[in-house]
Amino acid sequence: MSIRHLELGHGCSVAAPDRSFDSHGGGKPPPPWTSLEGHARGDDGRTYAWSIVTTAALDEPFEGDGDAWRPLPDLAGVRLWLDGGERPVVLVDAPHFGPELLDALQYGPAWVRARVFYPLLTQEEQEWLDGLEQRDAEALVPRVVAALEAELGVPLRVEADRAVRAAQIMLQEGYVISTDHLFSTCGHLFSGPARDLVTSWLAEHTPD
Repeated sequence: MSIRHLELGHGCSVAAPDRSFDSHGGGKPPPPWTSLEGHARGDDGRTYAWSIVTTAALDEPFEGDGDAWRPLPDLAGVRLWLDGGERPVVLVDAPHFGPELLDALQYGPAWVRARVFYPLLTQEEQEWLDGLEQRDAEALVPRVVAALEAELGVPLRVEADRAVRAAQIMLQEGYVISTDHLFSTCGHLFSGPARDLVTSWLAEHTPD
């Protein structure tokens, strides 16, 4: 998805820079935003919604290791976390952020774009995608579980010490980016620490 236009939550619009644009090449310093919401419109007309906040906007210190947050790769020179909610919220471990971070999120790894800039679909489009995802889940989850059982044994139980190997098997079977379908149907087969390790390993190793 090529995102060409941003609409910022405070009402100001800016054109998305070309990918060859050097956002570090001088000019005004980055605006001292502590929070920003908005949407990005792609070339195909679809809209992607997102929200970004900084630690400075929080009322209390942020530890970054809670169940609701997971770390993102270091982008634009700052530490980031992504929450697990329906609306993507990126937390920035910095007092402010500027266009460099928005550039990095737009043009970064594909799985980051898929979570931070996600489409707000019509009901008909959403129903079609839900059906497609359900068919995919019904075929893919059993295949992944069978592959895990073939190597890790039956009954299957993945603890933290086997989580990386489990994630490698999942990737080989084509299960990438999201573990939602697997953990919603077979979550009891994975310990809590194993779920976290599998999710973070796939996020780091999934090809763009």
